[in-house]
Amino acid sequence: MGRKKKPVEPSAKAILAEIAKRAEKPRFDIDKFCFGHQLSLIKDPADFATACCSRRSGKTLACAADLIDTSQKRSGIVCLYITLSRASAKRIIWPELMKINRDYQLDGIPNIADLSLTFPN
Repeated sequence: MGRKKKPVEPSAKAILAEIAKRAEKPRFDIDKFCFGHQLSLIKDPADFATACCSRRSGKTLACAADLIDTSQKRSGIVCLYITLSRASAKRIIWPELMKINRDYQLDGIPNIADLSLTFPN
């Protein structure tokens, strides 16, 4: 029978590196978050852009990412998402905005009554 190997103890340097990595806030980068067609829609310089695509193609996620990205890059700005009703907005885009805010620790303060998200800048 073979001997059991002793578990390798991680070095102090490796432990500190892991702690620093876990403490680091994830950075929201729209170029990494969205895929090519979404970025084409978002970065289109036209005043009005149309997305001709199927259901479940990422239109809402692209809109949410664009709203977040714009609000992060420009302080004091008001970004709007317009839909047929408040209930539609709450069902369609609100969960996506909350998920991005949470996952990237953006410190946006949600106001559920207004369906608004206020960022520190």
